[in-house]
Amino acid sequence: MHSILELTNNSIPIINKTKKENTCCFMGNIDTDKLKSDSSILKDKLTVILSELIEKGVSIFYSNGKYGISMIGAEIIIEMKKKQNDLMLYLVVPYTDYELKYDKKIRERYRRICNDADNAEILDNIYKGNDFMGTLYSEKLIMDKSNVVLIDKDKYGAVNYANKNGLRVINIFE
Repeated sequence: MHSILELTNNSIPIINKTKKENTCCFMGNIDTDKLKSDSSILKDKLTVILSELIEKGVSIFYSNGKYGISMIGAEIIIEMKKKQNDLMLYLVVPYTDYELKYDKKIRERYRRICNDADNAEILDNIYKGNDFMGTLYSEKLIMDKSNVVLIDKDKYGAVNYANKNGLRVINIFE
């Protein structure tokens, strides 16, 4: 099993254009069943935390669109942008057709996020048979340009990677 620490650091255009001090990314590995039962709790907690971060000057948000905190966080930022137009949402997706693994309802949410994001970057045009590595790579890229990491569960070493790189980690369930 790979961890975030094992990946190489390649960069992509939109990531290089942002300043790290006012950025935040969403990282999540919450169980799908837990998410279905606790989605309103997750959304409420995220909304409070995001409002606090925005008050402190965070204005750029990264998501990979993954079902869970990344998807819900992106949807919250899109709603907040309606009242606060200086917020930016960047979507960094592992590969083309990333959403096809989801059911129809989640695919529709994902596509709305793609349409409403300020920029969507696809890292690879072709799915190479390893969803895990593509997702892990997109998560590492967005962490490398963030100074705040919002996380729901540390499953693959994200907290260790964030701490090693001096990032502020906020676990929304603690």
